Amino acid sequence: AWNLSKGTGNCWQGRPPTIKIQPVTKLHRVAFVTPGITTSFERSLWYSLLDASSAQGVKLTAVLAGPLGSFREPGQRVHGLVHAQNFDGVILNTGALDGVMGAAALAKLVVQLGSLPVVSLGVPLDGLSCVAVDQKAAFVSLTRHLYDDHGFRRFAFVAGRPGQSEAEARRAGFWEVLKERGVEPEAVREFPGQFLRQDGTEAVRALAKGLAHPTALVCSSDDQALGALDECAALGIDVPGKVAVVGFDDFALAALHQPSLTTAQQPLVSEAGRALEILVQLLHGGPMVREILVPSVKYRESCGRHPRTEPKPLVHRADFVMNLLAAQENATSGFRAFLAEWISDYLTAFEYLLDTGNSSVLESQWLRYEAQPKAEQEQGPSLETLQVGLEALYSHHPRFFEASQENLLLAGVATRRQVARAAGLARSFYTQLHMVESGIGRVNDRTGLAEIPFSVFERLGIQGLALVRDAQPSVVIYFRHSWLPGSGGFEGAEVEFPILLPGTPTFDPPSHRVVAALATEHVYLGYAVFWVGNQGSVVCDSLASWFASALLRIELFEQVKNQSELVRATLEETRRMQEQLVETEKVASLGRMVAGVAHEVNTPLGTGITGTSFLLERIKEVANLLAHGALSKSQLEQFFAQGQEALEGNLRNLLRAGDLIQAFKGLGIDHGKGEWKPVEIRGLFTDLESLYAEEFAKRQVRLKFELPAEKKFVYSQPASLIQVVGELLENTLEHAFRPGPKNPPQVVLQVEVQDSLLQIAVTDNGRGLSSEERRHLFDPLFTTARAQGHAGLGLHLAFRMVTSTLGGQMTVASEPGAGCCFLCQIPIVPGRV
Repeated sequence: AWNLSKGTGNCWQGRPPTIKIQPVTKLHRVAFVTPGITTSFERSLWYSLLDASSAQGVKLTAVLAGPLGSFREPGQRVHGLVHAQNFDGVILNTGALDGVMGAAALAKLVVQLGSLPVVSLGVPLDGLSCVAVDQKAAFVSLTRHLYDDHGFRRFAFVAGRPGQSEAEARRAGFWEVLKERGVEPEAVREFPGQFLRQDGTEAVRALAKGLAHPTALVCSSDDQALGALDECAALGIDVPGKVAVVGFDDFALAALHQPSLTTAQQPLVSEAGRALEILVQLLHGGPMVREILVPSVKYRESCGRHPRTEPKPLVHRADFVMNLLAAQENATSGFRAFLAEWISDYLTAFEYLLDTGNSSVLESQWLRYEAQPKAEQEQGPSLETLQVGLEALYSHHPRFFEASQENLLLAGVATRRQVARAAGLARSFYTQLHMVESGIGRVNDRTGLAEIPFSVFERLGIQGLALVRDAQPSVVIYFRHSWLPGSGGFEGAEVEFPILLPGTPTFDPPSHRVVAALATEHVYLGYAVFWVGNQGSVVCDSLASWFASALLRIELFEQVKNQSELVRATLEETRRMQEQLVETEKVASLGRMVAGVAHEVNTPLGTGITGTSFLLERIKEVANLLAHGALSKSQLEQFFAQGQEALEGNLRNLLRAGDLIQAFKGLGIDHGKGEWKPVEIRGLFTDLESLYAEEFAKRQVRLKFELPAEKKFVYSQPASLIQVVGELLENTLEHAFRPGPKNPPQVVLQVEVQDSLLQIAVTDNGRGLSSEERRHLFDPLFTTARAQGHAGLGLHLAFRMVTSTLGGQMTVASEPGAGCCFLCQIPIVPGRV
C-alpha cells in the first residue's frame, strides 16, 4: 500500500513521504514497449491488445520511449522502467523499435529485460517467442505476379525505413524474384523512403521524367502506393497501362481507392491479441512459441489483374446471402432477420441500377439500413464485404464499374447523419484537447499545474496522471485521479527510480496505463504516467510533450527566481556597503577639512606663541638689570623696540587665526547634520576661498573665485554645498595637474544664482579626462591614483550629494589635454529664503 501522511493542501510538510510498493497479484502486468502510439498502425496494435486484455486477465502499460534516434538517453531511461518489479511480462513492438533503435540497441534492450517473459511482435528475435510476418514471402508473391502474370520487365522499388528489418525483408523479396528472372539491374530504379505517402509521390515524379516503357512500381507500404496513385492521376499517367502500382498493408482505403490497390494483407494487427495470449501462456510456464504469419495478396485494379485471378461469379444470390448471414455470428437474432430481408432487397435494387441506371431504389435501401440502431449496424457486414460480394456476382456486367461507384456514393449519403455526429464528437474532442494544450502552455510554476482543470482530462479519456521528476530520489511533482470518489491528488511524494506508480491491492486503478518520457530537445526530465481509456491513448504522446515543456519552464523560472533572489541580496549588500563607504568618506572629508583648518590656524598661533615667549624672556632680563641698577638707556631702548615688534607680530597672527576660525564657523560645519536653512552664497564661498587659498598657493596653483557681486540668499544645506565644492577642489588639486612644462595651473570656481537654479562650476586647465575615465568618473571606488592612497569615493560622494541630497544634477565636460569642467545645477526651493 502507499503509506502517506498527508499535510495540508497538496504540499508536504518536512521531508516528502516515500511511496512503498507492494506487487499486484490480481492481474498480470504487461508492458507494451513501442516508440509511440501516434501512427495508425501503432494505434491499431495497441487497440487490438486492449481488446484482448480482458479475456487474458491482463492490465496493459504502453511504454513510449519516443523517437530514440533523437532522444536516445530518454528512451534508455524510460526503458529502464521495464523490469520485474514493475511488470510480469513484456510485448516488444519490434517492427517499430528496430527501425528507430537499430538491431544492436534492440538486442541490448532484450538483454536488459533479463528473465522477464518477452514476446516479439513484428520481428523474430533469437531466443524469444514471437508473432511475426513473413514480409519477404509477400513481396516475392507480388513481384512474381507482376513479372509472370503481367509481363512487366521494367521495375521500380520504393524502400522502407533504412535499417529496419521489415523494410529489408520486403526489399530482399523483391530483388530475389528479379534475380531469379534474370532482370538486368539497369532495368530497375530504387528510391529511398520512410514508409510515408510522400515517398510514393516523389518516386512517380522521378519516373515521369523518362517514362518510355511500362513500369511496375513496387512500394514498401500502402501509404507510399496511395501517394504514387494520386500523383499518377495528377500527372495523367495511366494506371496500370503505363505504371502498375502495388503496396503492402491492405489498409481499408486500399480497396476503396480508385483504382483499387493491389497489396499484401498485414495480419499483424489482427494477431496482436495472439501475442498477448502467448505471453500469458509463458507466465503460466508454457513453452516458447514462434508463429510466422504469411500475408495474403489482394489482387486489384492498380496492377491490371490477370484474368486467372478475377473473382468468379456465384451461381445463386442465395449462396451469397447465406454465407453473409453466417459470418454475422455476433448479431442479434432480430437484426439477423432484418439482414436476411435487407440483403435480398439490396441486391435487387443493385440489379435495377445495373439495368436502368436509376439509383433511387438503392438509395432507399441504404436509408433503410441507416435507420437501424447504431449498435446493431456495427454488428452487420462492412461496406467492403458487400462490395466484394457485388463484385463476385456482377463484375461481368458492362455497367458494373459505374454502378459500383454509385453504390459507394449512396452508402456515404445514407450515413451522412452518422458522419456528422462523429464529426461533432471529433470537434468536441479536439476542442477539449486544445483547451488542455493552452492550459499547459500557460504553466510557469508548480501552482499552475494544480490549476489545470482535471475534468477536461477526463473528457479526453485520461482518468489519472502523474508527473515524475527523475532525481535522487525521484519525486512525484503532480498527481491527479478520478477513480476514487472524493479523493484529491498529491505532489511531493518520493519514488525510488526506476519504480513506476503501479496499481496495488489497496489502490488499484481500473484502467490501463501509458508511460511516456518527459523530454524536450535533449533534456530528459522524467516520465509521465497516464491511466487511460481507449480514447485517451491517442493524446498521451502530445500531452507528454506539452508537460515536458511546462516542467522545463517551471525549472527555468525557478532557477531565474533563485538567481534573482541571489542577485537582489548581493545588490542589497553592495548598496549597504556603499552607503557605509559613503558615510565613512563624509566623515573623512569633514576630517580633512577640519585638519586643514587646524593646520592653517596652527601657523599663526605658533608664531604668536613664539613671539610671546621671546617677549617674556626679554621682560625678565630687563627687570633683572633694573633691580641691580645696571639697566642702561640703550638697553631700555632696544627692549622697547623688540617688544613692539613682537607684539605687532602676535597681533597679526592672532588676527589671522581669528579670521580662519570665523571662516570655519561661517561654513556651517558645526551645523553639518543636513538641515535646510537660508544661505548667503557670496559670504559662504568667500569663507571657503580663505580656507583653500594658502594650500593652492603652496602647490603653485592659482585659485580664482568668481562670486555674485551682491548678496543672494538661497534655501539649501550649507554643509552639503561646502562638502561638494570642497571635494571638487581637492580632486582638481590632486589629479588635474602633472609635473612638466605647461601653462601656469589654474582653477576657477564660478557661482551663479538664477531665478530657480544655483549653478556651481569648477574649471581647471589640467590634463583632462579620457572617455573611459569620464564613463566611470562618478562610480564608487573608481580612481586613477589608488597607488597614492586614494579610495575613489570623493567624486562619488559629491555626485550623490548633488543628485540625492540637493536634488540637482552634476555633469563633467573634458577632453584629454584640454582641462576639465564640473558643473553642478541645483534647484532653488521657490518661496524660501
